[in-house]
Amino acid sequence: MNFAVYKNSSRLLFGRSKDSDKNLEALNGLRVLAISWIILGHTFYYTISGPIQNTPGYILDLFDSPSFAFILSAPYSVDIFFWLSGFLGTYLLLVEMKKKKGKSKPFLFVILH
Repeated sequence: MNFAVYKNSSRLLFGRSKDSDKNLEALNGLRVLAISWIILGHTFYYTISGPIQNTPGYILDLFDSPSFAFILSAPYSVDIFFWLSGFLGTYLLLVEMKKKKGKSKPFLFVILH
């Protein structure tokens, strides 16, 4: 069942639970877009600095493309991803603390999670 396309795609495309906050699900979606942007940007940075495409003409042609501005601004997506991850992690910690009346897991477990 680990490789079942139908079961896994329904888990990826729909919300996690029926009682979850739909606004936070949208933030999780934004986090997925940010990590995709990070992967895209790092892939192009690696390609440009690699020995295969390390010709000045290839690099200059990339800078002439308007869509390459999206890739040049990819380092900002790292900040977006970390901010959203920290925000969502803090939100979940506060929800857990509210359920347990101010008590939570030890600090090290919260960081590792």
